[in-house]
Amino acid sequence: MLSNDEHGDPNQVQPNHAQQSEDEGETARLFSNRREDRLVPCLQHGGNVNEELAVTSKSRTYLGRPWTRYSRTVYMKTDLDGLIDPKGWIEWLGDYALSTLFYGEYMNIGVGASTNGRVQWLGFHVLTNPQEASPFTMSNFIQGESWIPTTGVPMGPGI
Repeated sequence: MLSNDEHGDPNQVQPNHAQQSEDEGETARLFSNRREDRLVPCLQHGGNVNEELAVTSKSRTYLGRPWTRYSRTVYMKTDLDGLIDPKGWIEWLGDYALSTLFYGEYMNIGVGASTNGRVQWLGFHVLTNPQEASPFTMSNFIQGESWIPTTGVPMGPGI
């Protein structure tokens, strides 16, 4: 479960993620894929892998915001609580990086999972089929089958 303080201020803005990448081709990113209870540091590529993540909060919560030009984050098959703001994502510095980032959502569940009302940025994508989502699986995105089993974290290949 990814959450902020149980006594959070409902007026506080809480992005769950601010990913940094200055290089368009860099592979260190964050994605969420079928996790229920914890963030797993990507030892090999410097991002975070989340499988079956449940996201909850008492503050206005966003899925993320761009930190640098090529921020890249995907939430995949994630349980999103109703406290996720309907916009889903929040700007950092006006329109900074909104056309160069890649933010995606694929087959999420929960009250906050609806992509109706999401931001209309050029870099935001609702992934609608397995072919679009496949590059962001642990197997393809971070070659997870080669090292995640050594961490003891359960992992299934594919979507």
